[in-house]
Amino acid sequence: SMQYVGKIPQVVDSQKELFSPSSAMLHDSDSKMLLLREDRKNSLYDMDLEVGKIVQEYNVSDDKLVDSISSMRKYGQSTSDPLVMGINQNSIFTLDPRIHSQNKEVLQYTYKSRPKLRCCAATGNGEVVVASEKGDIRLYSGIGKRAKTLLLGLGVPIVSVDVTEDGTWILCTTERFLLCVPTLMPDNRTGFNIRMGKRKPVPVKLQLTPQDLINFNILDVKFTPAYFNIGDNIEEEWIVTSTGPLIIIWNFRMVRKGRIDQYKIRMYSDTIVADQFRFNLDNQVVVALQDEVYLQTRRKRL
Repeated sequence: SMQYVGKIPQVVDSQKELFSPSSAMLHDSDSKMLLLREDRKNSLYDMDLEVGKIVQEYNVSDDKLVDSISSMRKYGQSTSDPLVMGINQNSIFTLDPRIHSQNKEVLQYTYKSRPKLRCCAATGNGEVVVASEKGDIRLYSGIGKRAKTLLLGLGVPIVSVDVTEDGTWILCTTERFLLCVPTLMPDNRTGFNIRMGKRKPVPVKLQLTPQDLINFNILDVKFTPAYFNIGDNIEEEWIVTSTGPLIIIWNFRMVRKGRIDQYKIRMYSDTIVADQFRFNLDNQVVVALQDEVYLQTRRKRL
């Protein structure tokens, strides 16, 4: 079933200027949303969700751009942790909005080369995965340290990354396919804490079947960021993403067994902008269209 939640409010900065956020992240016990905008990449906007408007703008740093942000730990947005992880093309850093000076940066690791870092995510223990426009995946035991593991990708830009709470699987989104990357080693440690060397895993590639491309008249696949289901003490069992007006949910338990075609598709009336499972409710997906938000409830089985 599908339930209408409401209209998406327009976002206005302190100068009364309308803008479309390029990235958004829940923060501070889900009471706030942190926003980035494409035309002012050294600024961070703090929206109070109760009043529905921006209450603060932070100048992150005069000389540092922010391309993507994430919580410091998986589910960090549901705690009062003020710290935020940020990245740009050649550095990973920690931001503290409470600092009164112009520079909100408290910890960083910068590459002399330009690895073209694109997106980041954290495990429940605060280990960090960063993916790049080159398709590379870097695993860190924490911010401010060198990568423990570098996984060379398929040469396709990774636009979004998610990770299981225990860090044993990474989920990468490219425009045309998803990649599920196992990180667990034979000694039960992961590539976040030990160099994987020659024992690097084979990623599992997820894409729509040729038959579904025909059935749903899909001429061009462009996946939105894919996410695992989320919640307290849960095992990740589902993956959600979308392309155009279609929402797609993969059965991750089956994917781990090699059954990569186990997914369901549902069509909406408009292009889907973003989608994510509700916390502790893996049968409910929040779906954002261009101007409206819906709650999609599905049967548990797939």
